[in-house]
Amino acid sequence: MVEMNKKEPSFNNNSGNGGNEQKYNNKNQNERFNHNHKSAPNQQKVLVGAIIAVCLIALIYWIVSASSTKKNDALVSEANTTTEQTEKKESFWSSLFKSEPKKPTFDVARTQNGELLISGRVNEKKETKVFILKDEKAFAEEMSDKNGEFVYIHSQRLPEGQAKFSLYVLDEQGNRLYSEQDIIFSISHEPSQDLAVMVQNKESSASKVLQAPAGENIGELYLQNLDYDEDGNMIFSGSAAANSTVNVYINNNLLKSATATSNGTFAIKGETDLDSDETYNIRIDMVQFGKVIKRVSYKFTPNFIDGMGSSYIVKKGDNLWNIAYIKYDNSKSYVVVFEANKNQIKDPNLIYPNQILSVPRKESDFYIDTKKEYEEKEKAE
Repeated sequence: MVEMNKKEPSFNNNSGNGGNEQKYNNKNQNERFNHNHKSAPNQQKVLVGAIIAVCLIALIYWIVSASSTKKNDALVSEANTTTEQTEKKESFWSSLFKSEPKKPTFDVARTQNGELLISGRVNEKKETKVFILKDEKAFAEEMSDKNGEFVYIHSQRLPEGQAKFSLYVLDEQGNRLYSEQDIIFSISHEPSQDLAVMVQNKESSASKVLQAPAGENIGELYLQNLDYDEDGNMIFSGSAAANSTVNVYINNNLLKSATATSNGTFAIKGETDLDSDETYNIRIDMVQFGKVIKRVSYKFTPNFIDGMGSSYIVKKGDNLWNIAYIKYDNSKSYVVVFEANKNQIKDPNLIYPNQILSVPRKESDFYIDTKKEYEEKEKAE
């Protein structure tokens, strides 16, 4: 039996070092393994931290952006509000000082040497076209000067009879702005007897004589209109010296005092008991510097028509036709005045200065019925 030699592992001198190296390598592998296992959570933490940082940065950016947007919106809103306020202020001041055409007014109206003269103003300091109407129809046009004043001269004499003149201008929208006064001319056969009266369009406002027939001085004291009702309310209107004191008496008892305007007109309101069966003495004194310089008196009997009364005091140059034109805008309505005063007018062609004529109001049944009856009678003829 052959005995096999067992090969023993041979170890050289370096075998001990080889074992150490293997241990060292194993150790390094373990360290690397442990290091890798330890660094993985750290990397995850860094990644999470980075994500959180990015989110925070995005959040901060969004907050800042939103705040900036709100601020910008606020600034825009504030700017818009400021602009609106500025526009409102500008609109307010511009509307306050904006120069718009105002209603024209008459200053002078008269006939002279066969010509018609009308002057007035537009109350606006710039050139403006003024339209002149005669009996509601276009008559003439005239430009005002840079001070708003105008003068119109008509070289032909007006035909005999009554004529009403009014004015208007146009605003920026083309709307008509009419004068608050009309001029009523009563053209006589004799030029020296022409009459021009400025009539206010406001109820119970005093009218003013601009041209009186020869022999009658403008500015002298006289009563032109007397309005009253059953409750005793009375309005006296007429002419007096400019800025003078006017005292009204009834049966020698002082009713009221007032100061005439700078244009020489007055309108005085008072109250007293009135009885249609009684005649009253009306006295008007014009006082200057404490002295009575003029006095006129009238006898007056109330004539209530539908509970109200209105009277006209006749002046030199008046007739029923021009009275009707002044009061009713229609000379044919003289029949109403005549019918209301049959107790003192026998002939419509004969009336006298200082007569107090009853003039029914246009809205009264007396006026409506009388005018209707006259028109039907006129058609039948």
